[in-house]
Amino acid sequence: MTFDAATREQFCRQMRDVLAHWRQLPIPESVNDATELLATPEGMVITLAEATPFLPHKYMEPITQLSARVQKVPVQQTSVLVHRDFWPGNLLVDATGTITGVLDFGYTVAAEPISELDIPLRYWRHPWLFVEEAHEKFYESPLEKSLIIGLAEDATVGYDHHEAALKVAGLDLSYRLRKIGQYGWNDHHEMFLNGILNGGLLEWLKS
Repeated sequence: MTFDAATREQFCRQMRDVLAHWRQLPIPESVNDATELLATPEGMVITLAEATPFLPHKYMEPITQLSARVQKVPVQQTSVLVHRDFWPGNLLVDATGTITGVLDFGYTVAAEPISELDIPLRYWRHPWLFVEEAHEKFYESPLEKSLIIGLAEDATVGYDHHEAALKVAGLDLSYRLRKIGQYGWNDHHEMFLNGILNGGLLEWLKS
């Protein structure tokens, strides 16, 4: 199913509305521990240790430096419920493009709103990663960036662009290191890692 431009804009506005409502919900005691899912100092130690056996040596120093810069950014937001897998594939949509439900709460944590950003930004930047193999060719180009600028603005309140870019780069780095630790090294990991070290997802969105 495809939608016209107006329906796509409506869908992305609804994504913002869903997240705004989601952030108002009380945080249950049962939500996941954020340590290994986010770019916390403890989490970065764990993910880097898991990835180190597979990483080319030339990446160790840049990764360590980026991680240190991320940890120096002062926390500016209050913790809320963060879905951590918020992308269109986890949203129920009817024939008019209206969001009717949200799926898959397995990665939900209590964290800053900015911690929601890496998944939707990664989907917009590399949509082919998120679809079935038969559709990868159709989605090989990035999606329209203007549709999710508002979502990024909502999630980064309290941070200037430089701080927000570092925070999101830390999230994306943490995700990539976990994948390298799980599956080893390959050309895709190198491409994504270079992108993170060269500015990351928020810099791509701004460009």
